[in-house]
Amino acid sequence: MADEKILNEEETTSSKETKETKKSKKADKKADETLDHEIYVVKAGDTPGKIAQQFYGKASFYEIIMKANPQIKNPRQIQIGTKLRIPKL
Repeated sequence: MADEKILNEEETTSSKETKETKKSKKADKKADETLDHEIYVVKAGDTPGKIAQQFYGKASFYEIIMKANPQIKNPRQIQIGTKLRIPKL
């Protein structure tokens, strides 16, 4: 019985941690949405122009994205998984 009680406590702790993690992620997303920008994670095949087209409707607006992300030295070499700030217009 004691073993069962310990297992139940572990399951409860694990589910609480999962719920807290989900809440934290939701809070982070809300914080990003309330700022003057969004965060976008680069995927395979993305280019600054494609990302600009997706967010602004014009590929030529990629310069706005590049100015908001000074850590990107060469827009042709954006790595998959890179987080980009996408300013809201």
